[in-house]
Amino acid sequence: MIFLNNLKLIFYSPLLAISLFKQNFLFCIWLAILSGFTTDLFSSFPFGLHILSYTLAMFILYHLKRFFKENIINTTIVSILISIFYTLFFISFLFIFERSLKISFNWIITDLIIMPFFDGIYTLFLFLIPLSFLQFLKKRMLFLRKR
Repeated sequence: MIFLNNLKLIFYSPLLAISLFKQNFLFCIWLAILSGFTTDLFSSFPFGLHILSYTLAMFILYHLKRFFKENIINTTIVSILISIFYTLFFISFLFIFERSLKISFNWIITDLIIMPFFDGIYTLFLFLIPLSFLQFLKKRMLFLRKR
């Protein structure tokens, strides 16, 4: 059974997804390294696993961004993909370094389908919709000033 108190969000996925569309490649890679570094600082896993996972996920998705236009839905999808790629890389590196890892069907469902979906919802409702609303207000204020 899946419990939501065990929800493991990839908290940097919105930041990385938004920067993917707004910044150049080098900035995105450095942001992924910094995100992985800060996650590694507070993690009990071997140091560097998060850095490698975030960086490789960003590297792949930056080269796939040509398939996405910048809008709310695509940024949400990219956030979900960042979460999926990050999880795949992290679990692969964890398997290489610890080798005592057991992957079950329940893990596949939760960490590769349900959790990335929640990352997308998190990106949409806590970042993209408020940012869009602020842009709307800014345009509205400029329109009202011109009148």
